[in-house]
Formats: sequence, C-alpha cells, structure tokens
Amino acid sequence: MWRPYLVIAAITGIPALVMLWGAAFGPADWMGVDETSQAEVALHVGYIAGLVTVGAIAVAMVAICMQRQTARAQATLNHLAKMEFDQDFLHAKKTFLEIEANGELIKYADRSSAHTKNARYIRLYLNHFELVSLGIQHKIIDYDIFKRWNRKTVQLVWTAAWPFVNKLRKEFHNDQLFVEFEELAKEFGSGKRRRFR
Repeated sequence: MWRPYLVIAAITGIPALVMLWGAAFGPADWMGVDETSQAEVALHVGYIAGLVTVGAIAVAMVAICMQRQTARAQATLNHLAKMEFDQDFLHAKKTFLEIEANGELIKYADRSSAHTKNARYIRLYLNHFELVSLGIQHKIIDYDIFKRWNRKTVQLVWTAAWPFVNKLRKEFHNDQLFVEFEELAKEFGSGKRRRFR
C-alpha cells in the first residue's frame, strides 16, 4: 500500500532537496559564479520555481494514488451491497446451499446434468467468486475489504464445491475451471498474501 508513496517521495524528494539546498546556500562552486549577480538571483528564483513545480507534481501524484484507492474501495463496497439484493445471485446461493446440504452437489457435475437449472445456479454462484478473484488480481476490487467481509465464506464454499469442481474439470477435460476461485480460497486459508497483491 505504501510502495507507490515511497517511489513518489524518492522521485520528487531528491531533486527537491537538491533545489532547496541550491536556493538556500547558493549555486555550487563549479557553476563559476563568484559574486551576487543577476545570474545568481535568476538561479535562485529558478531553484525555487523548480521546487514549487516538483512539489505540485508530488501532490498531484499522491492525490491520484489516493483517488484510485478510494475508487477501488467504493467499487468493492458497491459490489458487496449489490450482491446482498441481487435476486438471481441470492437464488443461486440458496440453491447451492440446499443441494450441498443434501449431498447432491457432485451429481450436477455430470455432462448429462450440466444444462439443468440447478447446475446453472451452482455455476452462477461459483462464478461470482471467480469474478471477484479476477477483480482483485486486476486491482478493481479491494483485497482487504473483500477478505474481511467474505474470508470464511470463500473458504467454506470452496471446501464444499471442491468435489463438484474436480469432477467438472475431469468431465469436461478442463483444468482451468474455477482456478481463480481456488487460488483465492487457498490464499485466504493460508493467511499469506502471495498472488493477490
């Protein structure tokens, strides 16, 4: 989180300090100015103008970084609030939980069941976590906010869905199905932040 601010501080701070030093103590001896002259005064004014310019750039860059962070947090909260009232999502969640509680989840991974309404609801519910995972990776959704809100849910749903996903991968010969969701659940379970930065 602080890495961009440190880079900005280094890029703008070092030249700003050099300019401030020059404005305070005069130009360096190698510049060849021996007495106060118009050139030296202009040089001091230039140092100060440069310092003000660098400062303005630094303030603008910090404002941009903070705005991006605020926008990501807002997008995350909007998404979470939307999911609380999205009827399709809520119905998919209810269907998933009912089927999982009955121990029938894995039967919907068969090719013959893939086009049933229940199978579509199961995939809709799992795709939600897949999309959130991609949003986190692309810094559209805030990792920390989503983790605080849904960490346990992600882990429990992945644990319940794993046999279904495993069979679905084998049935359709596609090891990439729900792989982003799997990575998110593993990361939340490990307590270490590796892939999602």
